[in-house]
Amino acid sequence: MYNIINNTIINAKLIYFFIVFSIPFLINFIQYIKVIAMFNIIGAYINRLTREDVRNFSLNKGANFSEEEVNFIYDFIKKNWKDILKNPSIFDIDRYKNHYKAENFIKVKQVFNEYYQKFNTLR
Repeated sequence: MYNIINNTIINAKLIYFFIVFSIPFLINFIQYIKVIAMFNIIGAYINRLTREDVRNFSLNKGANFSEEEVNFIYDFIKKNWKDILKNPSIFDIDRYKNHYKAENFIKVKQVFNEYYQKFNTLR
């Protein structure tokens, strides 16, 4: 009888140990899966993104980009979206000021800051 009780206590301790140490792992794993899903959703959107989408978004936000500005934004997004999404704090919008007309850069920076604040709080 003592062995049964002792084995039950040992099994309960092992189960407790497993639960206590597996929960943080599971939480991290679920967060990892969410990040992968987010990247896949955004990647699918970026793959379908067109220059016309960039132009329409800019007009919707009050900026009338030249063809060169649209091309720059489109190419930049297609090339750099993963790196910026992985580490948005390394992105310095001011480095690209010379790719825009002055009035458009003000709008670009305003929209960038708006979305950065909105989505950075989700981290």
